[in-house]
Amino acid sequence: MKALLNSNPRPLILTGTSEDTGKDIIVTYDGSQSSSRAIHLAILLDLFKFTTPHLVTVASSKKKAKDTMKLAIQLFNNHGIEPVLHPIESSNRPSSEIINLADKLDTAMIVMGACGNKGIQYLFSGSVSRDLLKGTQYPFFTYH
Repeated sequence: MKALLNSNPRPLILTGTSEDTGKDIIVTYDGSQSSSRAIHLAILLDLFKFTTPHLVTVASSKKKAKDTMKLAIQLFNNHGIEPVLHPIESSNRPSSEIINLADKLDTAMIVMGACGNKGIQYLFSGSVSRDLLKGTQYPFFTYH
């Protein structure tokens, strides 16, 4: 999987182990170009045609999470989509908070950038993306 993610400029859908097909799509957003691109492409592919996206940002304060979300909210609104907002204040690893939210919702998929500001290699050396890929059974839509 590492080689596939490192060398592939195309979006990927990584399937999880769950057979449950859920209806909610969680969209993670950290303000990075990668997470913005993932949202753009998910919108263009019409992934939200039959569901409302659940936009989640994890930060050290709720205000910081809300501030980070502003550009993503505007992007959704520009396409006539109103996301459900989940600004999460936490000192825990963001991946833990995202997995907790996914488990509470009827999650069908998680949309996320394949890398933040540190490059694709960071995906496999301690990032939120890596933790999510290892720690949950949900399918992922990723783009970098």
